[in-house]
Amino acid sequence: MVEIQRDISLKPYNTSNIDVNAKYFCKVKSEKDLEEMMNSPIYLNNPKLILGSGSNILFTKDFDGLVILNRIKGANEVGSSRSLVFYSFGGGEIWDDIVKFSIGRGLSAIENLSGIPGTVGAAAVQNIGAYGLELKDVFESLEAVDLKSGKLKVFEKNDCRFEYRESIFKKKLLGGYIVTKVTLKLSKTFLPLINYQGIKEEIKKQNLKSSDPSEVRNVILKLRKEKIPDYRKYGNAGCFFKNPEVSAERLNRLKASYPDMPSYQNAKGFKIPAGWLIENLGFKGKKFGRCGVSEKHALILVNYGGASGKEILNLALKVKSEVIRNFGIELEFENVVV
Repeated sequence: MVEIQRDISLKPYNTSNIDVNAKYFCKVKSEKDLEEMMNSPIYLNNPKLILGSGSNILFTKDFDGLVILNRIKGANEVGSSRSLVFYSFGGGEIWDDIVKFSIGRGLSAIENLSGIPGTVGAAAVQNIGAYGLELKDVFESLEAVDLKSGKLKVFEKNDCRFEYRESIFKKKLLGGYIVTKVTLKLSKTFLPLINYQGIKEEIKKQNLKSSDPSEVRNVILKLRKEKIPDYRKYGNAGCFFKNPEVSAERLNRLKASYPDMPSYQNAKGFKIPAGWLIENLGFKGKKFGRCGVSEKHALILVNYGGASGKEILNLALKVKSEVIRNFGIELEFENVVV
């Protein structure tokens, strides 16, 4: 029988280590648990929040409703072709566990996403990405339960409307579904994606042949460790801001004032690294009371111990304001603020 608890601290369930409470809290491990929970008066009469690993969320206050912790597990092969194997993973599986699972079975395609905290369901909602790869590149479909009707719906890739760190589940369908399964297409043949400069340099430094995905995974994990503070030591939710996108015309105007400003082209125009903007303003490594901007990576806001979500949000707003004032660029939050 599924249990709905009352007045539960969410500190163990968010990587920023913010100490807030949920009025109600329920851990679901199966679709049967979901169905049972959705028939309860508490579910029917309260606001709801879906939580995976809490690695992309900033709590600024207690949640006066029901927090649903997705712990739906499973890993099943559901099809194959000459070059691909299709695996369905439970939405509550830990993302990095399925990267290890894939490599352990001689499959590749997701090793560049090694080390990213969070669950499989959240990875799809967020369209996680790193080192030249996004989840949408390996995505086949997902199953999700409508939190109003209780009906299961299949979402194909086009239905999800993936964009840079976005999907329909962060926009039009925000808070409307809980992801129960995600099907990914994994490759039987190792085709290394090592164009990222840091990867190439590390492979050369270690004199690797990059002949199997485990080598690439180890390189990625090393790079992440160098750039991203361990949330178990210093609470953080990864990159707090998205990299802004600008037109070629606007980029040229900016480069006239800042000739060393880095940029890279994408389908919509040009991206400017938000970390460069923030570091250029002197925020990197600065502490503001109990929180601050990481000395490792200017996109990461750190809880040095005991900081509230409001303190971190105020810091984020201060950074955002200074970037607008100095560069005329408005940064978007990558983290979800609750």
